[in-house]
Amino acid sequence: MSLKANSALLDKAKREIGLVEDYLRAGNSPVSIRGRNNIKGAVSLAADQLGESRVSFAHRVGKPDTVGMYERMFGVKPDWGLYSAPAVEAAAAQIDLGG
Repeated sequence: MSLKANSALLDKAKREIGLVEDYLRAGNSPVSIRGRNNIKGAVSLAADQLGESRVSFAHRVGKPDTVGMYERMFGVKPDWGLYSAPAVEAAAAQIDLGG
């Protein structure tokens, strides 16, 4: 890969990772939470915003337990520590217990 193409890909990586980190800062879980009420995670939300395939996007940026292409190529990855789980009460308020 040429230096110019490599530089363009690194710029894309930083933009995509930055968007994931924005969602993490906003309180979105890194990955989707599946259950009766599916809640999209930061990786899925960023992919949707960019109109990208979620699987392809996750392959590039990675997940907390999976190294992505950008980390393998450039050593860059989202700062998963930006996410802080909401208080139990706030999380419970979002759950429909079907009662």
